[in-house]
Amino acid sequence: MNQVVRENQVIVVVGETGSGKTTQLIQYLYEDGYTRGGIVGCTQPRRVAAMSVAKRVSEEMETELGDKVGYAIQFEDVTGPNTLIKVIPIVSCLLYMTDGVLLRETLKDSDLDRYRVIIMDEAHERSLNTDVLFGILKKVVARRRDFKLIVTSATLNAQKFSNFFGSVPIFHIPGRTFPVNIMYSQTPCVDCVEAAVKQAITIHITSDPGSDRPRSIPITIPILPSMPVSKAAADQRAGRAGRTGPGKCYRLYTESAYLNELLPNPVPEIQRTNLGNVVLLLKSLKIENLLDFDFMDPPTQENILNSMYQLWVLGALSNVGSLTEIGWKMVEFPLDPPLAKMLLMGEQLDCLNEVLTIVSMLSVPSVFLRPKDRAEESDAEREKFFVPESDHLTLLNVYQQWKANQYQGDWCNDHFLHVKGLRKAREVRSQLLDILKSLKIPLTSCGMDWDVVRKAICSAYFHNAARLKGVGEYVNCRNGMPCHLHPSSALYGLGYTPDYVVYHELILTTKEYMQCVTAVEPHWLAELGPMFFSVKESGKSLIEHKKQQKEEKTAMEEMDNLRKRQAEEEILNKERERGKRAKQQQQVAMPGLQQGSSTYRRPKKLGL
Repeated sequence: MNQVVRENQVIVVVGETGSGKTTQLIQYLYEDGYTRGGIVGCTQPRRVAAMSVAKRVSEEMETELGDKVGYAIQFEDVTGPNTLIKVIPIVSCLLYMTDGVLLRETLKDSDLDRYRVIIMDEAHERSLNTDVLFGILKKVVARRRDFKLIVTSATLNAQKFSNFFGSVPIFHIPGRTFPVNIMYSQTPCVDCVEAAVKQAITIHITSDPGSDRPRSIPITIPILPSMPVSKAAADQRAGRAGRTGPGKCYRLYTESAYLNELLPNPVPEIQRTNLGNVVLLLKSLKIENLLDFDFMDPPTQENILNSMYQLWVLGALSNVGSLTEIGWKMVEFPLDPPLAKMLLMGEQLDCLNEVLTIVSMLSVPSVFLRPKDRAEESDAEREKFFVPESDHLTLLNVYQQWKANQYQGDWCNDHFLHVKGLRKAREVRSQLLDILKSLKIPLTSCGMDWDVVRKAICSAYFHNAARLKGVGEYVNCRNGMPCHLHPSSALYGLGYTPDYVVYHELILTTKEYMQCVTAVEPHWLAELGPMFFSVKESGKSLIEHKKQQKEEKTAMEEMDNLRKRQAEEEILNKERERGKRAKQQQQVAMPGLQQGSSTYRRPKKLGL
């Protein structure tokens, strides 16, 4: 394999799960000297994978995590001081990172000059960031002859990767470490949660003691509505049962369903998700026509245009599709576009300190603990933090209370709060503050006047506004979709419900519940989202309002027609003036020149 890497700039490596692609390949490159001229990077689609694999490789190489081997994920960078040195020559290092981290690094260095080799691991999962990186790295390979790209996949769809990069070689790692016995359900599964529990109990009762290893039963309990898995993903999951010994894989569907109903490969994420962050990134890389970008599987034109429309609504794109001043600033933050917009609006409303805390709390999992055996007690503690108008302000209150108690872990335990989550939010806040300082944005505070904070939240989520319809029931202002307050929301059970709210997203369980809700004033919606909302003047019926709009439209059309008539009359007057001046000019008579002719004729009387 080292020989293939030396002879080719791009290769595709195919190997079953457990063959050592992730942990051993990067060590071969290190031993072969590729780290002398730069960093060998390996991307992972998930944060946990980047952290655990980096720890495993550092142990195998008998070095501290963060020295020769490090990892970088969103809001966390565990690398040694040598890794951060960007002068030439760059000290050797092996770096595991999420694909999102590498994607953002292309903003500062489009040629990735500090990297000698990039390994795109788990490429078969086709995550959103991975697909965008394929298009960017294809250009890097064309510009840099000293750069090598290795794409690894656990499935047999590697030919598609090879063709995308110009029919590059495919290197197969033969065999799997241990065999896996796959067992299917005899009948179709109605309730997959119940079936999974029964299967787990059956395995526990019938298997020999000590034979159940953690990876021998890959069963996932779904919380949200489940979607059919693809054949490639199912085979890849089954392979995990054979990493350390012969394993078993129990599939809660029939063999006929596997053969006839499942798709061969998963639908790429880029074709089924919002592309807001991708559009921002590509626009910042001066890629104006996104439809011409070299995607392996291009997203639909409708999806791209819809994402551009959402960015235009937030003010990140101009009417002609280019980045605005706000858009350029939003690119700098590793956040979803609405959260980045919220931060920038916090600057304008002089409440940036409070908005920064809220964004940091939203960037980590929920900090509220609810043990089953102490549910009522934990709910009572949670209600102490409630700010009636907003779930966002509730998170702000939690963080400020934690700060007032010197960030103590015991205080968190007493109030059923996840101390690790709060500490992570503090780290995220610190990193976002560094970005704000680099943009020379001052940190302002509104004190306890939190109404402006709600207005900043409204500026980012006015497109997810809902109005009150019944008791605890709302409908989306734009599409009429029913929405409900979740029982854990600070707005639930207050005795009154606000007329208008904004929310992050809808979560479908037994009902369509709004996640993270804040009450807003209706005139804020008209001010911040004029493309969707307008203020109806009081005392006027809907018919009168429409009649007034029609009269205003008619008046505007008459004004336009008047301007056109005035412009036409002005043109006619200028033409008349030109005609008058032409008649008043003296005509110079010349021999042989006929009137209206430009050809000079010699006079006949001269005999010529």
